[in-house]
Amino acid sequence: MSDSAIVAAVPRSIQSFLLLTPGEWRDLFSSRHHPRLFQRERARFILSRVRIIAALLAILAPFRIVADALLLPHPLFILLDSGRIVVAVAFAVLAFFCRCRPTPRHARLAMVMLFLIPAFFFLFSHVLLAHTQLNGGTEYFEKYNFLHYCPEI
Repeated sequence: MSDSAIVAAVPRSIQSFLLLTPGEWRDLFSSRHHPRLFQRERARFILSRVRIIAALLAILAPFRIVADALLLPHPLFILLDSGRIVVAVAFAVLAFFCRCRPTPRHARLAMVMLFLIPAFFFLFSHVLLAHTQLNGGTEYFEKYNFLHYCPEI
């Protein structure tokens, strides 16, 4: 099969993708050389999504307090649910922060914070629950091993 027959057999869209210029390949792997308008719009889009998720989690985080109150011993309940309230406030602050000027740096910082807030609560609750003998609510506490910060479970 000749080279021209192979080229004819490959669809035009795949040819145009494979025949990217070095600058186009660079843009696939780094946003450093994207136009400022595109960077600002991408940052605005990311910040708007982070704001929606953070606001939703700020509203939902306290709802699990009732289940904690029923199933946890009193001192542990107070500690864990104060952490849950701190997480809700942190998500609300993050949602408010995301209303700032859209820059790539702010977008990256907001995404990192959206990841770190639940991660720190996971570590906090894991330390609290690691050495505690819990009676009853076995299914409830087994779910804590996987999703500490998720209020809907």
